[in-house]
Amino acid sequence: MNINKKLEKLYEEKWAGLKNAWNEYSGEAKQKLHKPLLMQLVDDFDNADIKVMFIEQELPKGTKYQIGESFPEFKIPGYQDLENDLKEAKGIASYFKKEFIKRFNNKHKDKKIQYVWNNLIKIGLADCKDKTLYSLEKKNFTVLKEEIEIIKPDVILFTTGPVYDNKLKYLIGVAPEKIDGFDKKQLAFIPMDHIVALRTYHPRSICRYCGGWDFIDRIIEQIEKGGLYGSLEM
Repeated sequence: MNINKKLEKLYEEKWAGLKNAWNEYSGEAKQKLHKPLLMQLVDDFDNADIKVMFIEQELPKGTKYQIGESFPEFKIPGYQDLENDLKEAKGIASYFKKEFIKRFNNKHKDKKIQYVWNNLIKIGLADCKDKTLYSLEKKNFTVLKEEIEIIKPDVILFTTGPVYDNKLKYLIGVAPEKIDGFDKKQLAFIPMDHIVALRTYHPRSICRYCGGWDFIDRIIEQIEKGGLYGSLEM
């Protein structure tokens, strides 16, 4: 079974339970819950020499992704082609990914690299302060760890910032650790088998607290220390 079939199976097995929980929820704000972020990758993703996953916080606030009047039937929205999708994308998170990809590709010109983006919070909220809605995801759609196991990235960069560290630990089972020479808030190491995983600030905070996009070079240096496999030098 290929990656996309495995992802589809994962999501479909959880869909009915999530839909039932949403239907049973009585809060007025439930229509503002975001549709779950479902991943499907380009066909040759698994043939890459290096596979890189960006994991961001959650979908931006707004009405574009919200469920609305009724919970949708299960359907994969389409394939993610990150480098192509970023050509027209705007916003600081997109600019960060484009700059990282440019610099990382320059370091590995002889390698075939595939990139994919994901969110720590797979559902999120649209302009809503009813945090109890997060419990619907916790109880019915906690899939991040399984997505990582299926996709098997070589590198994961969490651009979630320290404010999401408790959620990160809950979802993948390990906590960020300090790297010598860095403030832990700026950049931290996440111990994961056969994956070089780092957590850094949200791109907006990288500009504010880390001196801008040149900090990407420091992130890439730490990835290189991991040799793309194994553990970073601590």
